[in-house]
Amino acid sequence: MQKYLILVLTLLFSNHIAAQEELDTNGQKDNIHLDDLIWIKDSTYGILKSLKFKNLKTLYPSFRTYKNYIDTSYAGSQSDVTKFAMYNNFWNNLRLQYYKIHKKTRKAGIDWAKTTLDSFSLDTGGIGSHEYVYLHLIIKHKERKRYILSALFLKMEDKWFLMDELKYEGILVDKKKRKKRKKR
Repeated sequence: MQKYLILVLTLLFSNHIAAQEELDTNGQKDNIHLDDLIWIKDSTYGILKSLKFKNLKTLYPSFRTYKNYIDTSYAGSQSDVTKFAMYNNFWNNLRLQYYKIHKKTRKAGIDWAKTTLDSFSLDTGGIGSHEYVYLHLIIKHKERKRYILSALFLKMEDKWFLMDELKYEGILVDKKKRKKRKKR
C-alpha cells in the first residue's frame, strides 16, 4: 500500500514540476532588460520600495534556466525533483531575507515612501559564464541618514538573476572631517 502512495505522490509532484516550468517560461523571463545592470539596480530599489515580495519574481530565474545552469559534476546526475527542491529552497530563503529586511528597516524607522536612491556600487567577479555581482544600494531616508542594502546577482544564460543573498547592512557612517585649528 505504501508503494502505491509513494507512486501517486511522485506522479503528483512531477506534474507540479511540469506546471511550474510552464508558468515560469511564459515569456516573462525573456525580459531584455535583465542583461542591463543599471536596470537591475533601479528595479531592485523599486521592488524594495513597493513592499511587495511577488515583484521579485521578475528578477528570479525560471526553473528551466536554473535547471540548465546547475553544475551537477560534483553531485552526480540529480533528478528534476532534487533540482526543483533546491530551486524552491532558494526562493523560500529569498522570501525570508526579504521580510527580514523590511522588519529591520521598520525597526530602524525607515519609511520607504520617504526614501530615495542616493548611490550604488557594484562588486563584480567571476570568469566567463560564471560571473556574479554584489549590488550595494545606498538609500537616503528623509534626506538625512543613509542605509546600505546588498543583493547578489548571478549571470545565467547572459542575463542577471537575483540569488540567495539579500541583506540589510545598516546605517552608513560618514567619517566626519576634522576642522583645522589655527596654529598660534
